[in-house]
Amino acid sequence: MKYWKIILMTGVLALGLLALAGCESDPVAPQETYEVDVEAAEEWSLQAIEMMSQMAAAVGPASQGDFSTLGPDKVASEPVWDEVQMAWVLDETETFSEGDPPTSTGEIRVSVWIQFRTDEGPLPSPLGATQMEYRESAGMTLHSEHEQGTSDLDFDLATGMVVSFMDNGYDMDGTGAANITASATTEGRTENMNLTMTWGLDLTAPLEGCPAGTAFVQLGQFRTEVQYNGQGAANWTMTGPNYSATGVEPVPCGLVQ
Repeated sequence: MKYWKIILMTGVLALGLLALAGCESDPVAPQETYEVDVEAAEEWSLQAIEMMSQMAAAVGPASQGDFSTLGPDKVASEPVWDEVQMAWVLDETETFSEGDPPTSTGEIRVSVWIQFRTDEGPLPSPLGATQMEYRESAGMTLHSEHEQGTSDLDFDLATGMVVSFMDNGYDMDGTGAANITASATTEGRTENMNLTMTWGLDLTAPLEGCPAGTAFVQLGQFRTEVQYNGQGAANWTMTGPNYSATGVEPVPCGLVQ
């Protein structure tokens, strides 16, 4: 699940929206809070759909013990077997800074937990397993200082999926949520953004083919309903206050390469 795209894009958009809002805000108000607009809601919701599609596409290889398609693409290592948790586990944290002296500092976090099992308990490999559970959390903290003031971002994402192995394919049931907190302070005035996005999927997929089923994304007052048609496309309808839009997104097929 390549989540860095949604993590970094969310950070850029959140701080960008605050910068734009600051240009249009009341210069007297010491603090203001902003809601996501239509363009950002659609962009983030489409990224969430892409993420869910990637989750479904990664099931085939993972069900055979190939974890190379799982986890953020900037993570160099793969999960390792943990005897205590009876699961395949990965935990990584990376700090970064830019400028001299640093004008931007931050931290990126990722955690992965994968377990194969039967009704009798966990297994160390997919051989003989009837289910696989996948959990992932990722996040980023960013602090920047510039001539106009400071900006801060805290983004956390957690998602999980239970996959049931069938003779002719997979049944996938997953949920997730992302919390975004951003602020920008210039000339003694602070703009804030606090958002929560949730999503869920209920899909089936053949051993070689395209997923079919439903999914949803909820972001503030905007909700997107998704229908995977089993032929490589996800049809979506997004609604919100005085707003409605539809579209189609491509979906990876052929879960077993």
